[in-house]
Amino acid sequence: MDEQSPVIGIITVGYNRVDSISRLLNRLNDCDYPHGDVPLVISLDNCGKTDVLDFAEAYRWRHGKKTVIHQPQRLGLKRHILKCGSYIEAYGWDAAIVLEDDVYTAACFYEYARQAVIAYRDDDRIAGISLYALTQNQTVQYPFSPALSQYDAYFMQYAQSLGQVWMRRQWKAFESWYSENSETFTECGGVPFNVCRWPETSWLKYHIRYCVENDKYFVYPYNSLTTNFGDVGSHTTRRNSFLQTALQQKAKAAYNFPRFGCCDVNYDAWCENTGLVFDGIDPSQVCIDIYGGKRNYQNRRYWLTSLPKPYRIVKSFGMELLPPDMNVLCNLPGDAIFLYDTAEADTPPEVPDRDVFMWGYYNRLMYPDPAIRKLADGINKEIRRERRKLLRNPKELFKKIASRLR
Repeated sequence: MDEQSPVIGIITVGYNRVDSISRLLNRLNDCDYPHGDVPLVISLDNCGKTDVLDFAEAYRWRHGKKTVIHQPQRLGLKRHILKCGSYIEAYGWDAAIVLEDDVYTAACFYEYARQAVIAYRDDDRIAGISLYALTQNQTVQYPFSPALSQYDAYFMQYAQSLGQVWMRRQWKAFESWYSENSETFTECGGVPFNVCRWPETSWLKYHIRYCVENDKYFVYPYNSLTTNFGDVGSHTTRRNSFLQTALQQKAKAAYNFPRFGCCDVNYDAWCENTGLVFDGIDPSQVCIDIYGGKRNYQNRRYWLTSLPKPYRIVKSFGMELLPPDMNVLCNLPGDAIFLYDTAEADTPPEVPDRDVFMWGYYNRLMYPDPAIRKLADGINKEIRRERRKLLRNPKELFKKIASRLR
């Protein structure tokens, strides 16, 4: 096999949404494939209707061989997605780009994937390649952005489902693990609490747990090669734009991919930067928890968090730079992020209206002070109590805000 020409197939995954699968497939025909023919598999679960199958069979793929696979009986989302992984071996590919039908791609997505496969297909520390640039920390329902570097990608211990590349050897390792761990989902300390609560129809939570338990990572792009329409489906009851993100427009001639272990930008499954270190403190004794979602579940002595806690403050930082971990990396003074020594009790720091402050920080309010003062007058407790519901239903949040600002 030519080292510079890995065989990478595209797998599109559909069920009963003909509008979604047609939007994706029509987009794929318009994308760029500068290195020859590309095999396409359209894998359809059985929904009892024929409209999606009829479209798939009539669809003309202009860039190589098309194969339509229609399951004779319904598998369900988890079993269907996992079955798609078996196509890598069945068709003799080096890797597969897996796209569920509500995903939409940048025109240059394939070239990015091709170069990424060349960079990582022999690295067993890498479990997969994300084409989606993560913009949300879903554990705490706050925006997420990674610290920047000289590279075009960074590492995160979190598998992806909004456009991803599975490489043959790494996928076989996951399949082997899954065959021994698929009976029930056992909670793993490093897996975020919200992921553990995802329904059993989720295949992704198993892939995330696999990464955590085996200390493996996904490669994430800074500039997204896919986005998501949030169509109504198995896990979504109402269409939303929560997962939409800006798409990269043109491919680079040569992407600069970091080698694992030589890049300072690494995140765990909680979207916390694992590269933060403190003089004189063993990194294994520090819980990095700036977002406040981990709760120091490992009971480490030192706890870096934005939460007010009853321990001695070793050091504190501001929260003005974006992303939040940059405030620590740049040693920005302030009273918003605290490094606690949990071995010594103390009075918790005063952090008035933290939820409102965090909301203003992440939403980058231009003139936050008057708004925050009014919001803090009575609405803070409501936001804290109903935060998850309000963030999923912005209209209700805006109604509450408007009622306070009148």
